[in-house]
Amino acid sequence: MGGHLRIDGVLLIYLHQEPDVDNLKAELAVIEQWLKHWQAGDPDVDGATPNQAARPAHAALVRASQHPSTNTPEEDDHITLAICSEDGWKKDPSESRALVHIYSRNQKPKDGYEGYQLHGVKKNVFSSPKLKDAITEALASKLPQATS
Repeated sequence: MGGHLRIDGVLLIYLHQEPDVDNLKAELAVIEQWLKHWQAGDPDVDGATPNQAARPAHAALVRASQHPSTNTPEEDDHITLAICSEDGWKKDPSESRALVHIYSRNQKPKDGYEGYQLHGVKKNVFSSPKLKDAITEALASKLPQATS
């Protein structure tokens, strides 16, 4: 269950069962496009700029693959990532300083990247034993490099 790979030098960790190969390829292409915008400091769909404490991204936990919002029914389906800078990732325990929702065109990753929304900038420390175990398990399983 879960696994990891690198996209443009950023460690991407799926904490859950990754999508089937075709959907994984589509999701990774969307994440790769988002990553270019994040690393460049481009604003989100609301005009908010990336949290500087989470830039440049060094690691990202895929908290959820493409899914409908559980909190905001009118929000488009999205991929949820927790973003770690190099300093945040190297801490023990690791921590993220940004949570983002990544949107795809027509709410379908196969249609490409649409935009992102910065959903939180509070420090999120990965200290729970369950989360630490999930990260360790994902780091033990390499996912295929499935981007274009």
